[in-house]
Amino acid sequence: MSALAVLENALWRGKYSCLADSHSHRAIREDSMSISKGRDAILAKWVEVGDLEATVALDLGDMVAVQSANNDWQLHRWVWREDGRILREVEITNRRRDLVAPPVHPPIGELRAGLGQFAATAEPELPSQFPEEAIGLAQTLHSAWNGRAFSDEMPEAVRSLIQDMPDATFYFEHAIVREGATAVLFRMAAHHHSGRRIRLFGSHVVNSNGSAETLLDWSAYVAQQTGSHIQYGLE
Repeated sequence: MSALAVLENALWRGKYSCLADSHSHRAIREDSMSISKGRDAILAKWVEVGDLEATVALDLGDMVAVQSANNDWQLHRWVWREDGRILREVEITNRRRDLVAPPVHPPIGELRAGLGQFAATAEPELPSQFPEEAIGLAQTLHSAWNGRAFSDEMPEAVRSLIQDMPDATFYFEHAIVREGATAVLFRMAAHHHSGRRIRLFGSHVVNSNGSAETLLDWSAYVAQQTGSHIQYGLE
């Protein structure tokens, strides 16, 4: 079991003191709604989950998939390290909860909500550290998601987003290949029909047995659709 998996299981049992040794004091935690800066802010996020119970279901080293005790939600966590300590983590969960999006700037003229995305390039734009073993999967996802090559294998979560927001674009940020499983971290950017910009992290895992899982934060999606606009001047 990896160090991240051991840490994850301990934190879901309420052993928050483990963060003192696992995270840099400069660590940041990102999700589809916010960025928490500093180890103390990350600790506060753990305290928020209260008495929820979950365990690691898939261990890929610096990425773990977590299953809730009653099997009604999942979570993926990705981490990056510096000198052995976690410096950055990204969390994606489909756990239902009430969220309030921070105020956003009102729509501006060049937003293309609902008008379709620009033509997809032939190859995905991948970061330099993207593992070679995962490039084939990224190319397949790029053709299917950004190229709109719909098929029966298109995850229902992604199909639903593209139907709701035709200009949705997916950027593949990172990947991990371990023990026959491949995980890809991506960002989705799009515009809701209201003109509000939607930004979500997502995680796609193909397991060694051929099964696949795509995880998105639906509560963050709903919250961003109805977020308030920043007001300039008097009403």
